[in-house]
Amino acid sequence: MKELLSLEAKLDEIVKCISFQNPNRIFSVDEASRYFGIGEKRLYDAVLNGELSCYKINNRDKSLRQRDIELWIESKKISYGRKAK
Repeated sequence: MKELLSLEAKLDEIVKCISFQNPNRIFSVDEASRYFGIGEKRLYDAVLNGELSCYKINNRDKSLRQRDIELWIESKKISYGRKAK
């Protein structure tokens, strides 16, 4: 029975991951932290510094749009070595 509950929890996580493929998907800070592997504090700091937009939806204090997070991550890209031609 315990193994069945564990499998159900894993299936729920897979379903959530599949549903996250929508660029307009709205995350809580906690969900975004887990999905993108970025600390909650770093996300809050980015919002407070104006680097990342947030929304107030359904009384959530801070909701983040997937596409905004992806663009913010892209803006942090750095290159090392020779420039590409």
